[in-house]
Amino acid sequence: MSALLQIDRLSVIYHINGYALPALQEVDLHLAAGEKLGLVGESGAGKTTLAGAVMGLLPRGATVKGKIIFKGKILSPAHFARLRGREMVLIPQNVYNSLNPVLSIGQQMEDLQIEGKIPREKRQATMLNLLQKVRLPRPQAVPGSYPHQLSGGMKQRVLLAMGLSRSPSLVLADEPTKGLDPVRRMGILSLVRELVDRNGQSLVLITHDLNAAVYLCDTVALMYRGQLVEIIPASRLLTAGLHPYTRALLAAAPERGLGIPARVDGPPSPFPLHGCPYSPLCELCLPACRKEKPPLFPVGHGHLVRCGQIA
Repeated sequence: MSALLQIDRLSVIYHINGYALPALQEVDLHLAAGEKLGLVGESGAGKTTLAGAVMGLLPRGATVKGKIIFKGKILSPAHFARLRGREMVLIPQNVYNSLNPVLSIGQQMEDLQIEGKIPREKRQATMLNLLQKVRLPRPQAVPGSYPHQLSGGMKQRVLLAMGLSRSPSLVLADEPTKGLDPVRRMGILSLVRELVDRNGQSLVLITHDLNAAVYLCDTVALMYRGQLVEIIPASRLLTAGLHPYTRALLAAAPERGLGIPARVDGPPSPFPLHGCPYSPLCELCLPACRKEKPPLFPVGHGHLVRCGQIA
């Protein structure tokens, strides 16, 4: 499969109150056309920052180094503005703040199509078709509804419909099942998989839920303090994860659902560490681990691990 998205040595630094706070450190990723990638890690690992960098939605003043290449072109701020909402979309995690409370669902969905000067009748037909695709109950009634009249699961389906309205090549879904009960969570995951597979789209799923990543994705990338520590085929994650951090996540995750707890290691340091960032907590740590950051070693089967002791 050809490359759709390539990230080369991407670093992001936030400048807050005179401090330089690194959020991403030399991240390399490759996403093939039609591939589904799960981005997994605790809060503060850098997952949402990575998505924001890909979409060109980082806060003003953030320093970005490295390259983001989409369909063979190195992206600039002008490219982000043209691609965002068309070729690439971000489905946000907070369904309660992502819809305008004073506009009907129909008004908000039609607004996405006005720019293309599509006749109103066609916009309405397209909107109804999208609402049917995401399997909303009584889709004909949804356009006249307001966000407060919909459940959390229904809002999430509306956001999916809005995100897919322009048939993007890349879909970034940031915790799309956050706040949903297990039944609705499974329904949303199944729906996302069905839709992106049907349309041949690439997906980046940002999640705390290891089972969700395994169920939905082809590959899982695990992040720790702004760095990728392991990239592994999803089918191997639960049985063949090798990095000490990956093993700690699997051991600490609740037995049901394998959702990642808030933190497994205490509060993160806002400053870069020399060597491996996990070395202060690692049982395999040697003196060299505190001095040099290991590269991502290939260990076979498309599996890479950032740990010199394992490689």
